[in-house]
Parts: sequence; C-alpha cells; structure tokens
Amino acid sequence: NTAVLTVPVPASAQAITLRMKLHSLFKEPDLPSQPVTVLVNDTKIADWEVKRAANFTAPIPERFTKNGGTLTFTFKIPKAVSPKDLGNSKDDTRALGICVFNFELSR
Repeated sequence: NTAVLTVPVPASAQAITLRMKLHSLFKEPDLPSQPVTVLVNDTKIADWEVKRAANFTAPIPERFTKNGGTLTFTFKIPKAVSPKDLGNSKDDTRALGICVFNFELSR
C-alpha cells in the first residue's frame, strides 16, 4: 500500500514540479479509482484519484530543493487490491495500485 522512491536533486532556488503519468487497477463500481497521497520528505504535496492513464502534477516547494540533497517520495495507495479480489483473475494475488509510466522533476 506504500511505495517509496529516493531521488538526488541539485541545489535550486526555485520550486520544482513533479510530473507523472499513471494508470491504476480499478473496477467499477466496486473500485472506481485508486486514491494516491503523495509525500515529499514526509510532507503531503498532493492527493490524486488515479483511474485510466493520465498525467498528474504536484509542485514541490523551494524549501525542499534549496540545499540540494535527496528527496524521498512516498506514495500511499490505501486501496491497493489484488486482481483476484476484484474478480479479474483466479490466481493473481499481488496487491496492485498504480502503474508508473513516467516520473519527471522539472523547473
């Protein structure tokens, strides 16, 4: 239900933007989308509702980048579920939430 990604960043006096292309495991009406909470260094920066493949963005304030170093992104996916539990598979018991196609940090 949680994924963590650690990324080194150079020092910057500007805020940066997180851009991601995501898709989710969903099944209407039982699970119409996957809620995703995004944190940077334990501070929430976004709440997303992920369904079909789409682009998502979140600003990352300058206070996180001014000294450079490492940013730790935490993605909380509380409704991750297995395809088996949704009735989409007989055998696939992996808890799935989102699929990441793209991850980008930019000014």
